[in-house]
Amino acid sequence: MLHASGELASVACWSRMTRRGFCVSVTPVIAIVDDDASVRDAIGRLVRSYDFAAELFAGGQELLECLAPDRIACVITDVVMPGMNG
Repeated sequence: MLHASGELASVACWSRMTRRGFCVSVTPVIAIVDDDASVRDAIGRLVRSYDFAAELFAGGQELLECLAPDRIACVITDVVMPGMNG
């Protein structure tokens, strides 16, 4: 992501333009999608230990229904899950 100045944004904070042309600061989130709760929680703890924000989802459909999909910078997903696969 680029700031208005043309410099690369840090991992800790992004700036993005709103529809009205204002820059707002948002914290990027790593989405973790896994149907196994223990794996999902372990990966979430690992990601947070490196000072990243993490949101956990039990499946692909739950991720798609996320209230703020524009905040998700990266997705770590299980490949084989019931319903919608990764």
